[in-house]
Amino acid sequence: MERLGGRVTQHAQDPGITHALQEGAPGTDTKLLLQQRPGVTAVTPAWLETCLLQGRRVCEARFLPNFHEGNHSSNAEAARHGQMPEMKAEARGTRYRRTWLGPALWRAECADMTLNEFMLQGVYNTARCRGIGNEAIVQALRELAGYEGGIQDDYFTEHGELVINHRIVRYAKAATAVQGCSYKLEGRVRPGQLPFVGPATAEQISDIIRTGTCDALVKFRANLVVKDSRGTPRPDTIGGATRAAFHALPGVGQRTAKHWWDLGLRSYEDLDAAVAEGGLLSQGRKGALSVAQHFSLKHRADLLQGTSAEDVAEAVSRVLESLTRSSGVDGWTVEVVGGEARGGAAHDTDLLVTHKTRGVDHAVQGLLDDLVASGYLFSPSEAMCLVQEGLMPSHLERMRKDLELEDSAAPGVQSLDRFDHIYGVRRTAAGKVRRLDIILAPSEEFAMALVGWTGSRTYLRLLRQHAKDVGMYLNSHRLLRKIDGKARLVPDEAPPIVKGGREAWPVGWHAGRRILRQEDVFELLGVPYREPADRNCP
Repeated sequence: MERLGGRVTQHAQDPGITHALQEGAPGTDTKLLLQQRPGVTAVTPAWLETCLLQGRRVCEARFLPNFHEGNHSSNAEAARHGQMPEMKAEARGTRYRRTWLGPALWRAECADMTLNEFMLQGVYNTARCRGIGNEAIVQALRELAGYEGGIQDDYFTEHGELVINHRIVRYAKAATAVQGCSYKLEGRVRPGQLPFVGPATAEQISDIIRTGTCDALVKFRANLVVKDSRGTPRPDTIGGATRAAFHALPGVGQRTAKHWWDLGLRSYEDLDAAVAEGGLLSQGRKGALSVAQHFSLKHRADLLQGTSAEDVAEAVSRVLESLTRSSGVDGWTVEVVGGEARGGAAHDTDLLVTHKTRGVDHAVQGLLDDLVASGYLFSPSEAMCLVQEGLMPSHLERMRKDLELEDSAAPGVQSLDRFDHIYGVRRTAAGKVRRLDIILAPSEEFAMALVGWTGSRTYLRLLRQHAKDVGMYLNSHRLLRKIDGKARLVPDEAPPIVKGGREAWPVGWHAGRRILRQEDVFELLGVPYREPADRNCP
C-alpha cells in the first residue's frame, strides 16, 4: 500500500484520510466522519483489495456501500439518514455483538475489536448451527454464493481490470455470520445485527426466514436474470443454475459453462446429446470437450456424490503405500484436510503429506507414477490430472519480495500456494470415481499448511485479514512482518505484532521457538484456537 502512496489509520481525526472502509451498515464513527469530512469517500473492503491486486487506484463507483435501500446523493447524506444519538448507536452495536457471540464466548474487550478479530472469537460448527435452527439460512446463502461462483471466478477481468468477486465474498461472509450466530434468527433481520451484513443482505436473510427463499435465489434457480442490491438487472446472471451445474464438473470453467448455455444446452442430458456423434460438441467440432471434461461428464454421478469415511481411509492408506514404495523410505505423514477435516460434506478428498527427516522435493513425480501404475489414479490421458512441481525452492524469496513491495496485501498473494501437488481423479476399491488432491509440504511448514488447507476459505480470509490489520502477512507457508522495510519470518526471525503496532511474544513464546502445531499459528495471531470442526464456515 505504501508503494501506491497510501497508508492505513484508525484515527478519525487524521487529516490525510481520503477513504473509509465500510462493510455493512455504518457505525457511529463512520457516520460522523462522513458528516464532518465531505471529501472522504466510503468504500467496501473489496475496493482496497482490488487496488492492491492491480497495483493502482481503481474507480470507486463499483465499490460504494449500500447504506440504505435506494440511492443517496452522497456518502455524507447516506450517513445522515436515520442517524441516532452517538451513545445509543454505540450501545446498540455492542449489544448486537454480545448477543451474536453469546455469553459463553463474550469478553468485555470484544466490544473494541476490529470486525475481523471479533469474528475470529466465534464458533462455526455445522451441528451447533443446526441445533440453534439457522442451518437452512446458511444453506440458502451458500447456494447464492455457489451461483455467483458459477458465473465468475474469485478473481476476474472486468473492463480490462482484474477485480475480486465481491458478490461471492458478500454471501460467504453473510453465511458465516449466520452460522456463528448464538441464537435462532426470526422475524426481520436489521442491518448491523449480524457482522458483515448490510441492508440488502439483511433483507434477503429476512425473506429467507419468512419464505425459505429470496428473489435472487428464485431467479437463479429458474435461470432468470438476477438484480443487484440497487435493483439493476445483471444480464451476466442468465442461466445461473445451469451454468453452476456445468461448472461443478471437474475441468469445466465458468467460460465453458457459459458457452454451453449459449449453445442452448440446459442439462447434463443435453450435454450428453451434444457430445454424441454428430452433435454440437462431438469430436472434430469446434469447442469439442477435452479428455478431462468427457471423463467428468461420463462419471458425473460419482464425482458429484459426497465421499464416505471408507473412501477417505482408503485414500490415506493407498497414498502412504505409494509414498513408501516410490521413495524407498517409510515414516511419511498423511493428514486429511479440507472439508472432511472440518466434518463437512465434500466431493473430493484432500490429503496433506510431509516427512519429518526427509525433504519432499522431487517426491511428487514418483508418487504420481506409482499411483497411476497401481491403477488407483487416472492418468492425464484419461481424466483431469494436474501436477505442480518445482516452485518451492524460490517461495521464501518470492514472499519476502512481495511483502517488501507491499504486494502481499493483495488477496491473490495471501492465498499463495507453491507446494508440490497432484490434483487428480481416483477409482476406489468399490469402483467409485472420486476426486483426490495431494499436497506435499516440508516439515517446517506443515503446521501452517494444515491451517491453510483445512480452511475454510472464509475462515482463512478472516485470519489473513486480521494478520494484515495488525501489520503482518499470512499464507499457507509462513507468517511474516516488516522491520525497517525488510521482510522477516515470524517467529523464526522476529516476534509477532500485536494490536497497537507493538511487537510482543505471546505467553510461553520466545526467540528460537518454532511453529509445530496449528495452535501455534493462532497464538502468534493472538486469536483463540478453534478445532477444524469449529472453522466450518462457508
